[in-house]
Amino acid sequence: ELGPGVGFRYVRSLGAFWIARGPRALVLMRDGRRLVRRSALPGSGVLLWNRYAGSAAGTPIAYRLETRRPFAEALAIARSVGGAQ
Repeated sequence: ELGPGVGFRYVRSLGAFWIARGPRALVLMRDGRRLVRRSALPGSGVLLWNRYAGSAAGTPIAYRLETRRPFAEALAIARSVGGAQ
Protein backbone atom coordinates (compact mmCIF):
# COMPACT_ATOMS: atom_id res chain seq x y z
CA GLU A 1 0.00 0.00 0.00
CA LEU A 2 1.56 3.29 -1.11
CA GLY A 3 0.77 6.66 0.41
CA PRO A 4 -0.03 9.80 -1.58
CA GLY A 5 2.81 10.99 -3.80
CA VAL A 6 4.99 7.89 -3.42
CA GLY A 7 6.72 7.14 -6.73
CA PHE A 8 6.49 3.67 -8.25
CA ARG A 9 8.24 2.49 -11.39
CA TYR A 10 9.00 -0.65 -13.32
CA VAL A 11 12.70 -1.10 -14.13
CA ARG A 12 12.66 -3.06 -17.38
CA SER A 13 16.40 -3.77 -17.44
CA LEU A 14 16.12 -5.71 -14.15
CA GLY A 15 12.53 -6.85 -14.32
CA ALA A 16 12.28 -4.99 -11.01
CA PHE A 17 10.00 -2.58 -9.19
CA TRP A 18 11.22 0.58 -7.47
CA ILE A 19 9.14 2.18 -4.73
CA ALA A 20 10.45 5.64 -3.85
CA ARG A 21 10.75 6.88 -0.30
CA GLY A 22 7.57 7.95 1.40
CA PRO A 23 4.72 6.44 3.37
CA ARG A 24 4.10 2.81 2.50
CA ALA A 25 3.07 -0.39 4.19
CA LEU A 26 2.86 -4.11 3.54
CA VAL A 27 -0.73 -5.23 4.04
CA LEU A 28 -1.30 -8.90 4.88
CA MET A 29 -4.52 -10.81 5.45
CA ARG A 30 -4.39 -13.42 8.19
CA ASP A 31 -7.47 -15.25 9.47
CA GLY A 32 -9.67 -12.57 7.90
CA ARG A 33 -7.80 -9.78 9.66
CA ARG A 34 -5.84 -7.01 7.96
CA LEU A 35 -2.28 -6.77 9.31
CA VAL A 36 -0.22 -3.71 8.41
CA ARG A 37 3.58 -3.68 8.59
CA ARG A 38 5.51 -0.46 8.05
CA SER A 39 8.83 0.07 6.31
CA ALA A 40 11.83 -1.47 8.06
CA LEU A 41 13.97 1.57 7.22
CA PRO A 42 12.03 4.86 7.41
CA GLY A 43 12.92 7.36 4.69
CA SER A 44 14.13 4.68 2.29
CA GLY A 45 13.28 3.48 -1.19
CA VAL A 46 12.82 -0.20 -2.04
CA LEU A 47 13.95 -2.16 -5.10
CA LEU A 48 12.33 -5.59 -5.60
CA TRP A 49 13.34 -8.20 -8.18
CA ASN A 50 13.84 -11.93 -8.62
CA ARG A 51 16.04 -14.23 -10.62
CA TYR A 52 16.39 -17.95 -11.13
CA ALA A 53 19.61 -19.60 -9.98
CA GLY A 54 21.36 -21.74 -12.54
CA SER A 55 19.21 -22.92 -15.44
CA ALA A 56 15.90 -21.54 -16.65
CA ALA A 57 14.22 -24.14 -14.44
CA GLY A 58 16.39 -23.16 -11.46
CA THR A 59 15.36 -22.12 -8.00
CA PRO A 60 13.80 -18.63 -7.75
CA ILE A 61 15.54 -16.11 -5.52
CA ALA A 62 13.73 -12.92 -4.47
CA TYR A 63 15.71 -9.79 -3.68
CA ARG A 64 14.65 -6.75 -1.66
CA LEU A 65 16.99 -3.80 -1.38
CA GLU A 66 15.78 -1.14 1.05
CA THR A 67 18.09 1.88 1.04
CA ARG A 68 18.28 5.61 1.63
CA ARG A 69 20.64 5.88 -1.33
CA PRO A 70 19.39 7.37 -4.61
CA PHE A 71 17.67 5.25 -7.26
CA ALA A 72 20.78 5.07 -9.51
CA GLU A 73 22.90 3.77 -6.63
CA ALA A 74 20.25 1.19 -5.74
CA LEU A 75 20.41 -0.11 -9.33
CA ALA A 76 24.20 -0.32 -9.18
CA ILE A 77 24.02 -2.26 -5.91
CA ALA A 78 21.42 -4.64 -7.36
CA ARG A 79 23.57 -5.32 -10.40
CA SER A 80 26.59 -6.02 -8.17
CA VAL A 81 24.96 -8.77 -6.08
CA GLY A 82 24.78 -11.14 -9.03
CA GLY A 83 21.01 -11.53 -9.00
CA ALA A 84 20.42 -8.66 -11.40
CA GLN A 85 21.30 -8.54 -15.06
